[in-house]
Amino acid sequence: MKSRFLGIILIALGLLLNVYFLEYLFSVNKQIETEVYRSLIWLFDIFLVVIGIFQYRSNFTINRKYILFSSISLLIFIVFIEIFFRIGSTFFLSTSDRIIDEYYGWVCKPNYKKEIKYKGYGDKQILYSTKMNGFRSWHKIDPNKKRVFVLGDSMTQGLKVNDNRNYYDILAEQLGDSFQVFSYGCGGYGSLQEYMILDKYFDIIDPDIIIIQTSSNDISDNYLDLEKISLGDNNFMRRPYLINGDIEYHYPYPGNKFIVFLQKNFISFKFLSGRLRIFELLIANKNIDETNSLYSLALETTEQIFKLIKQRIGEKKLFVFESDKNQFINKICKKLDIEFIDTIQNDIIRAQIEGLKINGLPYDSHWNDTGNEIVGNSLSKTIKLYFSS
Repeated sequence: MKSRFLGIILIALGLLLNVYFLEYLFSVNKQIETEVYRSLIWLFDIFLVVIGIFQYRSNFTINRKYILFSSISLLIFIVFIEIFFRIGSTFFLSTSDRIIDEYYGWVCKPNYKKEIKYKGYGDKQILYSTKMNGFRSWHKIDPNKKRVFVLGDSMTQGLKVNDNRNYYDILAEQLGDSFQVFSYGCGGYGSLQEYMILDKYFDIIDPDIIIIQTSSNDISDNYLDLEKISLGDNNFMRRPYLINGDIEYHYPYPGNKFIVFLQKNFISFKFLSGRLRIFELLIANKNIDETNSLYSLALETTEQIFKLIKQRIGEKKLFVFESDKNQFINKICKKLDIEFIDTIQNDIIRAQIEGLKINGLPYDSHWNDTGNEIVGNSLSKTIKLYFSS
């Protein structure tokens, strides 16, 4: 085989695997936001093209010496890529809104601030900031005021919502100065992580009511074996799981022990295998809804977590609502005598029918300022009614 043919393949790959194609193919919001990763992709493309041009111009017959030389070059290239991924990962973590945590898996970075534009969320930059302990909304405790503690996942974290425009900020405005609203949400969190945050800060805040925002992907986040086969909701990060009544920590990596070892210890392999896993799941068309045998087990685990939440808060009032149309949590709430707020989804649907843009679709489904305003106003009706009675 002539090296010219190999050169053509390498050049074609270098041109095809560009930033715009990869972000369209793999990124949830069609945007690779980290400049380091964008730069690494361009460097990788340039490397492929340069090597391809060299191979094309050489045009010699591939023999054993060439195969040995190529193998050594490939090994050096793999080491090179791993080093660059580690540099990129270090930079990403230093600028990320979240940080790794041994106990929670990961947490929102405290006292953090950034301004950035997102596709689907207008032309202006969005100001996102956190206060102490990663809370988006925190206050000095006032014993003369009623306190509300809000917990959730990325919808509550609100990366794509301006400061003071999240749904709990709207709730605080509606409730007035006699209330303090505390909020903690973190992208990718499952119900167990939210319980662990609640457990730590419950006695400090001593809230009168607790509000938990849930999402349909909480089911897979709460159950290890289900998260392993999850298509878009697998964070590939070490997190706590409730297993047989105990909290255990695992990486939700699919595969045998050798593959898991590579994913744990090599950042480049973790990144690439995660993307390849998406293709595998698409081809296999695995279901993670009620038709999957693991789904009922995940529901049982989620119910156990909410039992822990109820035990922790004692006689305090608990409200739960969902950010999407999946009604799994409603059934659990009815079973455990937890008040489920179903009016929020109705108000969101009504707003969409009226033509209001409430999120960043087609790039991102998280609520924008308008969506948060609708949710906050809807939520405040239920909370006001509770306190007035």
